[in-house]
Amino acid sequence: MENDIDALSIIAEVTIAFVAFVTIVASIKLSLGGDLTAHQRLVIHYFTESSMISISILLLTIVLIRWLPGRTVLVGTISCVYAFIVTALYLAWYMKRRFAIGAPRPVVSMLVILGYFVMIVLLGITVSGVYWQPSIKIIEAVSLWNLVGSGLIFTAFLSSFIDKDSTA
Repeated sequence: MENDIDALSIIAEVTIAFVAFVTIVASIKLSLGGDLTAHQRLVIHYFTESSMISISILLLTIVLIRWLPGRTVLVGTISCVYAFIVTALYLAWYMKRRFAIGAPRPVVSMLVILGYFVMIVLLGITVSGVYWQPSIKIIEAVSLWNLVGSGLIFTAFLSSFIDKDSTA
């Protein structure tokens, strides 16, 4: 059980550091007097919102492990149901905003979005318990996917956040 808490804590810490870094990078452009496009603002919101959702999933799981020692199936079930609901709702809301601004569709973004759709389907299957039981390992995988997906998108869009022609 302690290994699960350690893994969850490490993923949460790295996610917090990542969202802080992304926010700092975005603020650099703003502090240099640059404006952000609607798409850049949406991407910054994505990093922040999806990371905070991931952190909430991780923290819920850690708290439940402490509150319900030895009840890993129950903890996994509650956490997977929460992850399924909040992730599905967030993806729908994010996609609505993405369509509203006519955001570009680069390959990396489309692959990450596809990964989220697959993850939500797998979470739905997990919550049903038909093929496998919900578990803490699934929560670790969900949170790790969020971190990897955000990292991929951040890497792909890094050049749009920082003005390459700036001498400052």
